[in-house]
Amino acid sequence: MDFQMTVLRALVRPRSRFIFLFVSLSVIGVFAAAQRLAAQGAADPATSLNASFTTTAKPFFEKNCLGCHKGDAAPAALRVDRLTGALQEQEMETWERVYRRVANGTMPPAAARQPSAAERQQMVAWMDHAFAVARTRPTPKNGLVRRLTVAQYRNTIRELLKLEDDVAEALPPDALSKEGFLNNQELLELSPQLMNSYFEVGDRALSRVITDPG
Repeated sequence: MDFQMTVLRALVRPRSRFIFLFVSLSVIGVFAAAQRLAAQGAADPATSLNASFTTTAKPFFEKNCLGCHKGDAAPAALRVDRLTGALQEQEMETWERVYRRVANGTMPPAAARQPSAAERQQMVAWMDHAFAVARTRPTPKNGLVRRLTVAQYRNTIRELLKLEDDVAEALPPDALSKEGFLNNQELLELSPQLMNSYFEVGDRALSRVITDPG
């Protein structure tokens, strides 16, 4: 009887060790796969923007805009055939012109085939997101223009124009330094796109306080 139990233990122990090793490796494998998926989900914003340009903006242009707005003879010198998902600085003026025309419904022109309301809304939403990404990217280190924080800009408008409305809410939030401050000079860079946002907020504020007596 003792001999049989010894043999049984000898057979069970290796199997138990094998099962433990198998379960451990399986858990490690699942954890590694989860990390890979998390890394893929947290893709670089610029990479994600280029990918979404291919699936959203480019098809919209091909369907509604490239019939006219391409090449050197494009109406109003508005070419969309050279636009990319990178939203480089030299493209931003063109992107803003496209945004205004798509958002207010003047492009495509009334006589042309029109995108559906859902397509137009999707394109406007994509450009809103693209502009938000463009505002957050670092600017070239060729000197530094220290801008007002959002709170400082809001307070300046309130003091100058006696306007209580928070027209600065459309501005992206200020970056927080590692010390916990919002007024860190190195983080208060002013890119061309962000400057346009500040101008737009200023125009909106002025339109609320200036009346046309005519």
